Amino acid sequence: MSCVGRVVESTRYVVENSDHVRIDDDEIQRFAEDIGAGSKVELPDWEASYHFKDVVRPDATAQYVFVVDALNFCFWPLEGYEYEHLALAFKLVLERDPEGLSCEKLESMTEERLEGILLQAWNDPGLSQPPLLKERVRLLKELGQGLRENFQGQALNVVKAAHYDSLQLAQLVIDNFPGFRDQAMFKGHDVFLYKRCQILVGDIEGALKGTQGFPGLSNIEKITCFADYRLPQLLRFHRMLKYSHELSNLVDQKVELKPGSSFEVEIRAATIHAVARLSEILGERMYAVDWLLWNTAETQRNTLPAHHLTLTTFY
Repeated sequence: MSCVGRVVESTRYVVENSDHVRIDDDEIQRFAEDIGAGSKVELPDWEASYHFKDVVRPDATAQYVFVVDALNFCFWPLEGYEYEHLALAFKLVLERDPEGLSCEKLESMTEERLEGILLQAWNDPGLSQPPLLKERVRLLKELGQGLRENFQGQALNVVKAAHYDSLQLAQLVIDNFPGFRDQAMFKGHDVFLYKRCQILVGDIEGALKGTQGFPGLSNIEKITCFADYRLPQLLRFHRMLKYSHELSNLVDQKVELKPGSSFEVEIRAATIHAVARLSEILGERMYAVDWLLWNTAETQRNTLPAHHLTLTTFY
């Protein structure tokens, strides 16, 4: 079974045995009808102002994607700091120094240097230290080491070694970079979620599209949604996810949920299967529906009720 297949099967067990989160199929159907079943979800181009892309340097573009997605987690402790600030920060690194994300630079990363990189795209003089800074440094060092030891220092070689297949690429990332092994235990069962690993695959597809020698990734339609804190926030708001009274109180009162707790695992597993059911009704790829929901939640983040809080490197 592929690593993505393990995500689907292991989270199904969680959904079928949950105590605190329930999927409401009637509300999913209603939401799909509001969107318009059969309507095509248009994915955005990668050429956003905060993204790096060089069509004649796919090696630099791939390196950039791997670095950004190694750190694509837990923005909520720093109010106002979002994904686009992270993405822009490393774009600026490459614009100043074409070798700024080499495996050597990653392996020699320090907290002081990374803090400077992360905050350069943010214009708040009173900004505090980025959350989980030590862990972010560790993950960049791990990425640099894995690239140097197994892929001649180049993230693009990981994509080539996967033969441009989404499922093989996800597996290579999990096998060679432990920080992407997003998994937990639930009632004695292993649960695989792989949020950053799968979003890396989707980002490689988007970022390398149109670059020299890139044929596109096969099996991209098999990638699941990327279970984070923003998607369940929107799903709950539209009543597609229903929380128990206990969990509702914890989320609404902004009490942190422990990483790997039943509360957190149930939320993330239900998110994956709710999006899968919505995707089936819409006749769309799951990662495309993920983008639609995430983008909607991001634009409405100041008006939506609280999302769950978990201090984690996985999302």
